[in-house]
Amino acid sequence: MKNIVPIILTGSFGLTLLAQGIPTPIGFATISTVALGAGVLYTIKRRSEAGLPLIPRSVLTLPVVIASLCYFALGVLSITVADDKFMCVKEMVQRILIIMLPMFVFSLVPRKPEDLKKVILQYLPVCGLIALVAVYDAHHSGFAKPAYTFGMHKNHIAGSCSVMATIAIAALLTSRDLKRRLLMLCFLGLGVVGCVASQGKAGLVCIIVATTFMLVANGAKPRNIFYFVAAVLLIGSILWKIMPQEAIEHVVSTKKFSTNEIRMSLWTDVLPVLTKDPFTAVGWGNFLVKNDRFFGDCACVLLYDWFQLTILGPIALLTVIFFAIKQGLDNARRTPKTSVLAFINLCALGIICGRFTHGMVDTFWIGRGVTLVTWAAIGMTIFVKLYLDQLALRKGAIALQRPSDSRLSYAKKPALR
Repeated sequence: MKNIVPIILTGSFGLTLLAQGIPTPIGFATISTVALGAGVLYTIKRRSEAGLPLIPRSVLTLPVVIASLCYFALGVLSITVADDKFMCVKEMVQRILIIMLPMFVFSLVPRKPEDLKKVILQYLPVCGLIALVAVYDAHHSGFAKPAYTFGMHKNHIAGSCSVMATIAIAALLTSRDLKRRLLMLCFLGLGVVGCVASQGKAGLVCIIVATTFMLVANGAKPRNIFYFVAAVLLIGSILWKIMPQEAIEHVVSTKKFSTNEIRMSLWTDVLPVLTKDPFTAVGWGNFLVKNDRFFGDCACVLLYDWFQLTILGPIALLTVIFFAIKQGLDNARRTPKTSVLAFINLCALGIICGRFTHGMVDTFWIGRGVTLVTWAAIGMTIFVKLYLDQLALRKGAIALQRPSDSRLSYAKKPALR
């Protein structure tokens, strides 16, 4: 039974890459969603037997949790204006799996940071295999056309590869072992190549944004940030030279029906409709129809939420994003640079920044598993916060400021309660 927690967390986080599932009345049930449900039941059982509150009061006072609950409540209230009530309820159930359950399971199930670190690292070989197959598929077209490996959308592949690269960068920043750093460098390169193979340019942007925030959180020196910018420019120049012209045009073209033109057209068409009537909603899960116009996908989560939940939708989501990033940055100031907690926190912070960036320039909810990773990462920042608080309560625990000795180890670790 002692291995049940890593199994649950591996299923709910590491296997979000597997997009296929069994159809149900509320959507596709994947390995991740089933594992999340099992994790919730296990958490309830374990905490009830231990006489612990189902959700600690300290969790419910965290700003990011409050913001997430408000965002979810706003979606629930939108059923009052939804024409299709069934679709709205269906969306609520899916959002519970995406928003509520990951935070609950990832913040309350793990007992030791090492358990969570192993789960995060198991994401790498699974995603690495998918990236390799995507590269093989793209090779057949000379990298001129995007890869749709295992029937997954190219944005799903690129989003997953950006998460893999983020995890690898977090390991590079927190590890001192040369062999491990070289291995992580390989996974980072594979993540970048996977984004290129799927022609998911948003995935590359996510890696850049995530790395920037992780460097800042890790207290990087200005020269290291300069090296990072130089590396981005160098890699970009190399890709520009070696990629087929068709692939380059796909990235920069603004011709009619190109992805850039479609995206800009959607935004410019949607904004006048929204600004003219900012407080009329259609309800969660309902079609985006207003003023006799149909917008099936406006390729921006803020505009998408605005359509469904009024202008309060993007405001609520931006509040979640702000406090999620702030929680990761606050945690970073309290953790030794090379500790397990630092690795978990940097992974979570990078994933949060990268995934929400993807949501601003692409279909945010494409691949529910990729979106679930976002909220699981928020749960990881909560886990780190809870663990640090418990360490601070112990006699002789680490100070709230980062210790000068970054080699500090957690030899005697309290169980997370």
